Amino acid sequence: HGTHVASLACGAGNNGVGLAGAGLRCQMLILKSDFSDSSVAAAIVWAVDHGADAITMSFGTDPGTQPSQAVRDAVDYAYEHGVVMAAAAADAAISEQGYPADLLQPTGSLSHNKGLSVPAADALDRRAVFAGLGSQISVAAYGAYNPGAAGPPGIFGAFTAGPNELETGSSGIPPRPPCGCRTTFASDPRYAYVQGTSMATPMVAATGALIRHLNRDLGVAEIVRLIKETARRPAGSGWTPDLGWGIL
Repeated sequence: HGTHVASLACGAGNNGVGLAGAGLRCQMLILKSDFSDSSVAAAIVWAVDHGADAITMSFGTDPGTQPSQAVRDAVDYAYEHGVVMAAAAADAAISEQGYPADLLQPTGSLSHNKGLSVPAADALDRRAVFAGLGSQISVAAYGAYNPGAAGPPGIFGAFTAGPNELETGSSGIPPRPPCGCRTTFASDPRYAYVQGTSMATPMVAATGALIRHLNRDLGVAEIVRLIKETARRPAGSGWTPDLGWGIL
C-alpha cells in the first residue's frame, strides 16, 4: 500500500522507467504510524517541522469516530504553517468520511477548508462505486478503472518485490481477498493495479506540493482553491456530492 501510494505521489518522470507520479520526482518524508491518535498527531507535526510542502494521508477512521484534541491541533498546526493536506475519503459509499478527511472538509463546509478530502473516480469519470460521497467531499482523482468491467483492476503504480498482504489477502475482520493486482511492465514485476481512495489521495497531495514549490507566495487556502477551480467537471456545473468540485 505504501509503496504504491508513494509512486503515485513522487514517481520520477522522463526516465523511461515505470510511471511518473503527480509530483514528478518530489522528495518524500516517509513516516510510519500505528494509527493511534498520538502517533498520527506526532507524524503530522514532525512532517511540518521537517519542511513538508504537503502531507498525503491514505488512511482514515471509522465514520463517527471523533478525533482527539491532539489530532485537531496537529491539523491546525499544519494548516497554519502552510502545508497542503489531502486525506482519503471512505472506501465505502457513505457520507461520513471519518478523520482526518472530515477535519479537512467538515460537513457543510464546501469552501472554507483546511485541506482536501479525496474520493476516487473511475475511467468513465464517475465516482467509483466504493468511494465516499456527500458534503465532506472536496475533489476527486482517479482511483479505479471501471469496477465490474473488463480492464485493469485499479491504478498502475509500484509494488513490493516480494509478496505482500494486498496480494495474498488476509483473514482479518472483514477478510480481504487477494487483490490479483500484480503486473509486469518492461519485464519488471514490481508493479500493480490497485484501486481505492488511497490511490487518488497522493495525486492530489503531490499536486498541492508542486504548486507550493512553484509559488511560495501562495497560502494553503489559495492552493486548495486553485485545485478545486481547475478540476475537470461538466461545463457550468459546480460542486456535486459524488466528485466534489470535479476530478483533478
